[in-house]
Amino acid sequence: MAMTSSYNSHVHPFNVARVPSQDAAEPQPSTGPAEPATFAAPPAAATPHADHATPAPAEQPAAPALWQAPTSHDEPLPPAPQPTPEQRQAIELVSRLNLVAQETKAALNDRLAEFDLNDIRYSVLSIVREAAAEGCSQSMLAQKLRQSESSISTLVDRMRTSGLLYRLRSKTDRRKRFLTLTERGRELLAAADAKYGNCVDDILDILSSEDRTILATLLQRLLLRIEGQTDGQVHTPAA
Repeated sequence: MAMTSSYNSHVHPFNVARVPSQDAAEPQPSTGPAEPATFAAPPAAATPHADHATPAPAEQPAAPALWQAPTSHDEPLPPAPQPTPEQRQAIELVSRLNLVAQETKAALNDRLAEFDLNDIRYSVLSIVREAAAEGCSQSMLAQKLRQSESSISTLVDRMRTSGLLYRLRSKTDRRKRFLTLTERGRELLAAADAKYGNCVDDILDILSSEDRTILATLLQRLLLRIEGQTDGQVHTPAA
């Protein structure tokens, strides 16, 4: 009896025979020369059903153009026009007028604060008091203050709430209403007159009587000029 090698009594790990898969085709005997190997294309993806078609991606909005700093290749901007010496002088003058107006209003408001008044409320009380004989309507008040009637209406309503004004119906024309001072309004106005006058004197004390006359004339001319250019446009006063 031939002796069997002990090496063959155990299966070598690298000599394990491959068992063909059940899906693999059985090898066919060769009947001719071997054909070159070919590679089959991968199967095409299944086309989804029409009812479940994948929607086309929505178009994204174009990104806004970003500002880029000018480079040496860009055309330089034309130089900005420079004001003339006369324009520079006019700009400085208007700037000083605005500053004087702001500081004057601040000084008056500071003096009138103890009476629970400010510059615009004091002016309203003064105008209504002066027009007491013929009556002062809201349209007349707006004209004297050079303000819109809507803004004056708001101011009058607030002063009525504060107990400074009455709004009475005319005895001769029931469609018209006139403003009059309440008892509290008359008392506050009488008490504030002295403070207001002293403040104005302190501001204008540096000007002589002749200077004040010239200044008043020049300011009136400027006011008429501005009103002609703005074509009646007005500003809302502070209540």
